[in-house]
Amino acid sequence: MTEIYVIRHVQAEGNLYRMCQGHWDGGVTPMGVLQRDALAERFKNIHVDAVYSSDLYRARFTASAITKYHDLPIIPDSRFREICLGPWEARYFGNLRREDGENFRQFIFDQPAFSLPGAETYAQVTERAYPALCEIAQKHDGQTIVLTTHGVTIRCLLCKIGGIDLRDNEHLPIFMNTGVARLFYDQGRFTIDYATDYSHLSPVLQHGMKGPDLRHECIDPAREADYYQHCYE
Repeated sequence: MTEIYVIRHVQAEGNLYRMCQGHWDGGVTPMGVLQRDALAERFKNIHVDAVYSSDLYRARFTASAITKYHDLPIIPDSRFREICLGPWEARYFGNLRREDGENFRQFIFDQPAFSLPGAETYAQVTERAYPALCEIAQKHDGQTIVLTTHGVTIRCLLCKIGGIDLRDNEHLPIFMNTGVARLFYDQGRFTIDYATDYSHLSPVLQHGMKGPDLRHECIDPAREADYYQHCYE
């Protein structure tokens, strides 16, 4: 049986500023550094045999939490990247909500219907990430591995494993930064032991992980009050 810890990356610039990240390879925030340190302490005394990561910086940086106390290489794999959002990448959620409202609604609430020219679908993320997860689980039979990856990618994987419909917003696994899931793989089948665990983070490190949906625009002083009233919409 293989034991697999799946971890969402630390807070990155796109998380703080509420921007679509996708394959956009931004940096991490000071809070993200502190989250990485807390994650390192959580895994300090857990035996780990291998560390895999999306090849994007925010995920590789998160993987360094594991290698702080475990002398292991970080194995990057592009199949574990976040969903590619094409023309949306590095754009503010607030602008997208206003300018492309129906596609944005589908992206958040009706994922199987989401289809944007130049972007991946949720199904395509599953089609690349799930076989990769099976591959590393089989390769490390009887061992413990850690995988650092991304929010949508984790959601697709856990929905596939748990038989959850992506439209099931009540049971959909939503991971904040450095959320941990533990999976087991045995005889060709995954089971979920737990998910969305943040026990390593203090309340301070959990606070502020999600900000308002801002917009990138010049603000007319006469409209300033209206802007702040509606910037979350």
